Amino acid sequence: MRNELHDRLLRRVKAEYVEMPGLQLTHEQAQRLCALDRETCTVIFDTLVQGGFLIRGADGRYRRAADGSPHGGPLPPRTGRAVKYERSVSRRPDAA
Repeated sequence: MRNELHDRLLRRVKAEYVEMPGLQLTHEQAQRLCALDRETCTVIFDTLVQGGFLIRGADGRYRRAADGSPHGGPLPPRTGRAVKYERSVSRRPDAA
């Protein structure tokens, strides 16, 4: 199925996930949202999972890999300290 239609569908699904951060869809919801038959939806979403754009969580929902946990739960707490950046201002030698 790798053709122009396939590429357009991949771009369209990616755009939906980029435009709606946090989007999580079951296979059936993905079919309805994208108006795809079951087989086409499977091929498109499997391609995006294999490419690392989407992950399918333990709950069966597809979510954007960049959005967080593959298990559908909250993101793990961040470790380490916050880094404070200070802007350094250099003075010209002739400035008084």
